[in-house]
Amino acid sequence: MQQTLFYNFLNSGKTRQLAGRLLLHLLFWFAVAVFLVYFFGHFTADYRYTSVFVCLLMPIAIGTTYLINYFLIPRYLLQKRYPRFASYFIFTLIISVWGEMLVVLWALMKLADYRYSNMAPLTTNIFFLGVALYFIVFFSTSVKLLKHWYKSQQHISELRSTQLEAALKLREAELQLLRGQIHPHFLFNTLNNLYGLALEKSEYMPDAILRLSGLLDALLYRSHDQQVPLATELRLIEDYVSLEKLRFEERLKLEWNIQGAPEAYGIAPFLLFPFLENAFKHGFSENTAQLELLVEARLEQEQLFFRVVNSVDPAASTKAVQAGGIGLKNVKRRLELQYPHKHRLAIMPSPTHYQVVLQLTLSPINAKAYATQ
Repeated sequence: MQQTLFYNFLNSGKTRQLAGRLLLHLLFWFAVAVFLVYFFGHFTADYRYTSVFVCLLMPIAIGTTYLINYFLIPRYLLQKRYPRFASYFIFTLIISVWGEMLVVLWALMKLADYRYSNMAPLTTNIFFLGVALYFIVFFSTSVKLLKHWYKSQQHISELRSTQLEAALKLREAELQLLRGQIHPHFLFNTLNNLYGLALEKSEYMPDAILRLSGLLDALLYRSHDQQVPLATELRLIEDYVSLEKLRFEERLKLEWNIQGAPEAYGIAPFLLFPFLENAFKHGFSENTAQLELLVEARLEQEQLFFRVVNSVDPAASTKAVQAGGIGLKNVKRRLELQYPHKHRLAIMPSPTHYQVVLQLTLSPINAKAYATQ
């Protein structure tokens, strides 16, 4: 059992990672030691002397480096405790210089037999030794800080990606909710219309059901698409208006004006519907003798200018007219989510008319691809 646990420990990912880091550090300090032995002994060719000298100097370099990298930096510098870091950092450098002086003194006594001329020239200069030592320390510290900065940037990037992904999921969930609210809102209004026609035993009932089936087909199979051809959206709106016109008959004066090439551009499905629903639900009254509705869509390259103007019953509540319905609130939110910085919506109520003007930047689409779906 113990052998199995020990074997699992040796073969664990953390153990291998730790062993790899340890080996990398050993190779680094071995390379530094070899370089210093060669560098200090280059002018005398007495590598035995410089080997012993470097072996005495290395603990100071290693101790200073690890004290700064693994204690002072994480505990004080990264915690933004700058005054303490500066004071401890300076104190560490002073202690390391003092250690260098002790190494030089010991080398003078034991290796050079108290003869200054027997020492390697480069090992007698305390300033040069300090520069060499601190170059090693600052190099390793720079690598440590650069590694920490890279990990921090990577963590920030991952955090931003996570936040962006969460925001996109939330945005998509909100869009699905707003799209889903089209179904009951539209069906409620249309079924009310059909109920009225049924009570009157109207001869237009079969035509109304046929138009409704086409609208429901689009509602079920197209409403969750990212976009549909603008021509399709306008045709569905025309069917909806025709369906409503069956209820109002000759009392509704309709003006329909389409300009441009709507088949070349795409739009979010059922985005324009709430403007017409709002006109029929909140603008028109059963008691009004004459009703007016203007629907205008003008396409100038990728810019769509859509306008709906409907008459308002003067006897209706001003507050109710200005507020509109839940459909308008939903379409405002959909515009913010699906067309940020690409739309302008103006709602202009008056005692006699209610006007909605939408300017929308559209994207070109392949109408033939949609036609084959």
